[in-house]
Amino acid sequence: MSALLPSYDCPSGEEFATLWREGLFVLDTNALLDLYRLPRSARDATFEVLTELQNQLWIPHQVCVEFERNRLSVINAQRSSLESLKMRVEEQHTNLKIDIDKVALGQRSAIDVEGFLNESRQLYSKLESNVDNALKDQPAIANEDEVRAAIVRIFESRTGSRPTQSRLDEIFVEGETRYELKQPPGFLDMGKGKNLADARYICDGLVFQAKYGDLVFWLELIEKARDAKATHVALVTSERGEDWWHRYSGKTLGPHPSLVQEMQQEGGASVFWMYDLNQFLQRSKDFKKTKINESLIREVDETLKLPPNSNPPDLDDFLAVGRKPGQQWAQTGASVSPFPDRLSFRQVAFQAERAVLRWLSEQYPTAAVREQGGYPDFIVDRTDLLGQKHGFNVVFAPTDLGLKIGIDGLLDKLQWARNASLKQLYLDSLTTIVAFGSIGESPIVVEKIQEIATYMRAAVGTANVVFGVYVNGQFLLLQLSEHSGRDDYRK
Repeated sequence: MSALLPSYDCPSGEEFATLWREGLFVLDTNALLDLYRLPRSARDATFEVLTELQNQLWIPHQVCVEFERNRLSVINAQRSSLESLKMRVEEQHTNLKIDIDKVALGQRSAIDVEGFLNESRQLYSKLESNVDNALKDQPAIANEDEVRAAIVRIFESRTGSRPTQSRLDEIFVEGETRYELKQPPGFLDMGKGKNLADARYICDGLVFQAKYGDLVFWLELIEKARDAKATHVALVTSERGEDWWHRYSGKTLGPHPSLVQEMQQEGGASVFWMYDLNQFLQRSKDFKKTKINESLIREVDETLKLPPNSNPPDLDDFLAVGRKPGQQWAQTGASVSPFPDRLSFRQVAFQAERAVLRWLSEQYPTAAVREQGGYPDFIVDRTDLLGQKHGFNVVFAPTDLGLKIGIDGLLDKLQWARNASLKQLYLDSLTTIVAFGSIGESPIVVEKIQEIATYMRAAVGTANVVFGVYVNGQFLLLQLSEHSGRDDYRK
């Protein structure tokens, strides 16, 4: 260990070996929910690894609560995506035939229209068949949940005890101070308290505050490590925020040092480390000689994580590249990416939409969040609130400057689509979520975002535009101060 601050040390090879040989492994809620998002082959392989490590596994009571509250919405979202894809496949083939008939292509060329349509129908049918097979492997709300059954089997007698309400209330009070100081974990969840309908909830006879979920989980984990006298502890998590991870210059260095320090001092563990699900599976192969196939590990990685080197460019990169004469940013429909040697705009924009979908599922844990497959991108069915339906559409801008360039054309589209969607889909509200790839911290940049916010809200509707940042795989709500001009991030 270092003679300076041990919480900044990376464990040695020997310490990692001890961790995997006899350490305590804990999974968080999102890691368990991710099992629904995996293809069957990767999911089954993951369960095999968890079964091999069963004697070292444990989950807090908070994970049980959050898992039960969110699993149905995750199941619904996964099935909705596949069903939406199937519907689009069917529509595209129908539209193709209509378009060919409209221009009388058979009379204008020597093409065998019927033969061509039959061949295309076979291709579309093959795709539909594959989607149907994927749907069969995907759990359904009305059927027996085999994923939940496997989790119950693996973690039987390996869950935390139900806390008392007084203990939860103590944590909520402590959380206020910790979050003000931005002490990990969970301070990025402050925004969960903004939605009064979901800020507090009752589960298992206890009253919870959503924004302190991570903190309740963490303090449970510390208590478990202390009571079990666990000297080596590992957390398997899908969290990507900087209230969990230590990052510098785009690189993830390990758990946040504050978490390591608290686990060492309060939990009594000498080693604390964190893995995402893909890393966990890979290291299980290295240290435990599990038989999981490398191709399945890659499948998990491709399903759950951003592709390699996919961190969105920051403002300095954007300005350094510059805008060539005549080049249009992707907001106006161009396919040319302004970021050479990086992901295309479409790839990053797609990942940003996925992050917003996860964020919406967290904001509305008791509602059904589904993908629309058109405008708007997502619809939230508030079955808990008189059946209200709220639409959300995502606009991704690589930077605040990128959005400014194409703002006029964007507003025309938003205004038209807003009116059409409210009428056709019978929505109670429609919200545009603007997700910046990054923003700067200078007063000029913040002032520019304030200008965009004012412009968009005036054109589309005050309550119908919100702003956020897509960073490190997460969507963070951007709270703009009307007085100070400062900006703040909220999950």
